[in-house]
Amino acid sequence: MTFETLAGLLETKAADMGVMLLNIETSRYQDLLGNLKSNSLAVDTCCDLDSRVLFLEGFDAGIIIEQSQANHNGPLKHQLGPTHPILALPYLSQERGTGSMLAWVCWDEFVNLKSPFKVRWMDKCNESHIAALRIMMRDTLSQAISSREHNMQPGTFFEMCLDPFKLNALGILC
Repeated sequence: MTFETLAGLLETKAADMGVMLLNIETSRYQDLLGNLKSNSLAVDTCCDLDSRVLFLEGFDAGIIIEQSQANHNGPLKHQLGPTHPILALPYLSQERGTGSMLAWVCWDEFVNLKSPFKVRWMDKCNESHIAALRIMMRDTLSQAISSREHNMQPGTFFEMCLDPFKLNALGILC
């Protein structure tokens, strides 16, 4: 996927709510990665909503994610460099120092959903636009600089999907 394709998906499929931004606390996130095989994970200490910017509209997020990669030095910086599209960006506030923000896409169709019981979730999650960003989120987390220290691969996140507790704790749809 290219940045242009990502921006197009965000603009057309996440126009209403856009992208929610989570600040990733670098040292706590690295501690979490080191403890993934543990039976208990303290996820709430490694990320929080940004107090100044809660979300970006889909159009804006597509532009800012791409343009900010050259200055991204946080734990979610991609190993292949700034030309590889990811769902992360550097802190938007310079007061926070060096770090990463995870861009969590809020699909319009889920935000505007009348009843979750009328959706076939296995089919829905395999629709092309949802599957593409699900794979991109997994790639963002597994190919980040901080993941390299723990030899994380996309398959590691796939294995976690077999454990509902860890899946729920990390908020990863695999």
